[in-house]
Amino acid sequence: MINKKYTGLLLSPISDGNLTPGVEDAKKAGIPVINVNDGLIANADSFVGPKADQNGELAAEWISEKLGGKGQVAIVIGMPKAFAARQRTEGFENWMAANAPDIEIVAKQNADWDRQKAKDLADTWLKQYPDLKAIFCNNDTMALGVQESVNASGKDILVVGVDGIGEAYDSIRNGELDATIDSFPFYKAQIAGEVMLRSLGGQEVPRVLWTPQALIDSENVDKPAEEIIGWSDPEYEQ
Repeated sequence: MINKKYTGLLLSPISDGNLTPGVEDAKKAGIPVINVNDGLIANADSFVGPKADQNGELAAEWISEKLGGKGQVAIVIGMPKAFAARQRTEGFENWMAANAPDIEIVAKQNADWDRQKAKDLADTWLKQYPDLKAIFCNNDTMALGVQESVNASGKDILVVGVDGIGEAYDSIRNGELDATIDSFPFYKAQIAGEVMLRSLGGQEVPRVLWTPQALIDSENVDKPAEEIIGWSDPEYEQ
């Protein structure tokens, strides 16, 4: 992309460090870089995306409310070194520690963002922890795998994922998956694009710009995203 002399780059890294050399080269070539979501690129000009720890906080608050502040819960982690996995897990744990001391996190283990690994893990937990009341998963793919296990067990266990993928929405509509945290990538991309355009136009833009997210459950699964996050299209002077 640098050799093709793109005017600006919007990059979404899988980890905090994997794109650092490329970003250094882009900046040497005078190409602005916007870090969109996922890992944090320390030398990018700006970051646009949701607070990853808030993913976990929203899930924790919802689960705590549904359980009346008591019960055993577990966490399925994505890739252990992935920024999003670390932040989502910490956000969940920290919220519970500060606000719901009677909720016990009895297990947490990585399933590498993989559906089958998450299902297998849940199969083990459901036998090991017969009083388990909820499972928080770092993404929807794993949550859907966990939901398969819960469905097979016949138990009433809350399952919450992250990402707001279409299959998760469908599962919530079908009365299976309980909730997901959606960061609305369609609008996130528009915000990132606007930040890039403003930067190219010579305007000062924030170093960090947090984008909206919300918990989706059966009560709001069919509401338009614009209504949930209060979105309105930007207006530009002619």
